[in-house]
Amino acid sequence: MLSILSAYKPNENDLTIESLKARLEDLKRVNSACIAADAAAEAARRLRDIVLYADKTGLVDVAMDSKLYVKSAYGANSTQYRSISGLLFTRPR
Repeated sequence: MLSILSAYKPNENDLTIESLKARLEDLKRVNSACIAADAAAEAARRLRDIVLYADKTGLVDVAMDSKLYVKSAYGANSTQYRSISGLLFTRPR
């Protein structure tokens, strides 16, 4: 809009039409980079959730089953079970 106004001749260098156009292109570039980074982060979160929380094969289920196995194999008062009984594994709500 400013480019069609012939009366627009600012004294500040960063307010010229060329500077404003360059700033707009820079903002578009940064915005695109942010969108791409957000998509990559979301994909990483989905993969993390699969690794941690998948039924029967996720790390949380495997760890909980392992604790139960150690408890049944060595007993609830054993040194082996006491060393891992304090580890807490939960699922997100």
